[in-house]
Amino acid sequence: MDIKDVVLTIVFFFLLFSGCKGETYLVIDRFEGEYAVCESKGNMVDIDKSLLPLDASEGMVIRYIKGSWHIDEEETRKLRNCLMP
Repeated sequence: MDIKDVVLTIVFFFLLFSGCKGETYLVIDRFEGEYAVCESKGNMVDIDKSLLPLDASEGMVIRYIKGSWHIDEEETRKLRNCLMP
């Protein structure tokens, strides 16, 4: 089992125990090396950057839908409007 398998396993259990059925969201807090450190409902999770869209950046909301991560432009905009009125 390589590191990518470990990260995918962690993501799987995060999704399983968060009670989500095939879709969840995270906010990218920062990047550390090859990982995006993300937050959801007070929990932190590391996601391999290679699994994210190429244009993903800090502060963006990402959703896990049907097996891959996608940027949620609308939720990102709402979050930024709340943080920077």
